Amino acid sequence: MGKPVIGRKCARCGRRFLATRSQIKRGVGRFCSRQCAEASRTRQTVELVCRNCGEDFVLHASRLRFGRGVFCSRACLNTYGGNPDHFWERVDRCGPVPKHRPKLGRCYVWTANRNADGYGLASHHGRRVLAHRLAWFLARGRWPDPCALHKCDGGAGGCVRVSHLFEGDRADNIADAVAKGRQSYGVSFGEKSGNAKLRDADIPRIRKALRAGQSNRRIAERFGVTPGTIWFIATGKTHKLSPSD
Repeated sequence: MGKPVIGRKCARCGRRFLATRSQIKRGVGRFCSRQCAEASRTRQTVELVCRNCGEDFVLHASRLRFGRGVFCSRACLNTYGGNPDHFWERVDRCGPVPKHRPKLGRCYVWTANRNADGYGLASHHGRRVLAHRLAWFLARGRWPDPCALHKCDGGAGGCVRVSHLFEGDRADNIADAVAKGRQSYGVSFGEKSGNAKLRDADIPRIRKALRAGQSNRRIAERFGVTPGTIWFIATGKTHKLSPSD
């Protein structure tokens, strides 16, 4: 008695054929013949045009799924972002007008890659740089020394307009962030902490609830914190009592 066979359809030509279960398990039951199997291994290619140099090049079709097929080589990829014409192709000149300084005019918003903070990312000779720093370099012929700060406060929105930028050091960068309310300088406690969930005005209310006999869990649910946080306040380990309390 022969081995049981199962009807299959060739993955290349569509012809019906029979294959045993063991063949299917080994992965050899996809094609009706050796010729179809070998033909399927021949990778299809497509002809494309490089966005940087304009030259024709050939690429395997499977690579297109991974975002390839734009540049013919890594050299063209690296130099593309450093070309002023190519750089400004990825900029939207109809961005928002800064509300606090409308005289600056519209922001020029970077439409390509961004980092986690919202700042634009570009490639320059194989090196990843911030897009607004590259905009400064392309306009002035030199890199900002050492930082490029935003008058419009639109860095996190991807602004790369050169007239919205000014040079400064790291201390100027921190002072600018503090002045615009994006960072608290030298403060890590209370409601001014970036991780704070409670306001200073909430602490007296929590202590009042504790004196009224409410449970830590019930108070925590009311203020959106954990019972442990309420326990730390109750025992004075955090938000210590002041003379007014």
